[in-house]
Parts: sequence; structure tokens; C-alpha cells
Amino acid sequence: MISLLDGQVGAFLWAIVIGAAAALFYDLYTAVWTGLRVPRWGVGVGDILFWAVLTVLVFALLIVGNAGDVRWYILLGMALGYAGYRRLLGARGYRFWRRLLRGGGRACRLAGRPFGMLYGGLAWPGRRIVRRLFRRRRAAPPPEDDSAGDV
Repeated sequence: MISLLDGQVGAFLWAIVIGAAAALFYDLYTAVWTGLRVPRWGVGVGDILFWAVLTVLVFALLIVGNAGDVRWYILLGMALGYAGYRRLLGARGYRFWRRLLRGGGRACRLAGRPFGMLYGGLAWPGRRIVRRLFRRRRAAPPPEDDSAGDV
């Protein structure tokens, strides 16, 4: 009887962790999509993809944690984990992801700057040659025809 209770308590705690992880993943998703400024239709597609990935992730974690058994206390544990994360970290979790993503973007731009300068220096002669080869020649304006106005 003790081992059964231990297994159920362990599964309940695992469900709390899964719920908190789902909330953390949702904050990451929200931070990414607001940072990318996607159009309205893109948010709808992203939502469907997010929930599909989250469903697979939760199912995989449930299989690892308790062989896929879904009982009432598992659902309660996931809800408590989600609500606990929201209560404790709520807006701070979202701000953390936004700052991390913004800082990561800046770091990537800074790290990529030397490569951009190198590319610009190496591509300069080629761009100049291509511009000369494909330069549009300005055509001379057509001569004015004075006979068209005389009737």
C-alpha cells in the first residue's frame, strides 16, 4: 500500500512539474511571437503549432513520469503547476524570456558584424563589375517633331 501511495504521490508531483513547464513554455512562445511581430494570420498558425508541440511534449512527459496514466490527480497536478507558475513567476517569467531573447539578438548581431564587414570588403569588387556590366544606359530623349503641331 505504501508503494502505491508513493507512486501516486510521485506521479502527482511529476504532474505539477509538467504544468509548470507548460506555463514556462507558453511564456517563451509569447515572448518569441511578440518579438517577431508576426501578422495576425501568423499568430493563428503559430498557436496551432504551439498547442500541437505542447500536446506531444506533455504526453511524452506523462509516459516518462507515470506510464501515461491520466487520472484526476494528474490533471489536478498539472493545473496546480500551471497556476503556481503563473502566481509565482507570471509576468517576471515573460520579462525574463523577452530580455534573454533581446540580449541574444544583440549578441548575434554584434558577433556577426565582423563577418558582414568581411563579406562587404570581399564582395565590393564583384558588385562594381556587375554594376558596370548591367548598367542601364540612358537613352537620348527623342527629337521634338515640329510637324505634328502644324495642321
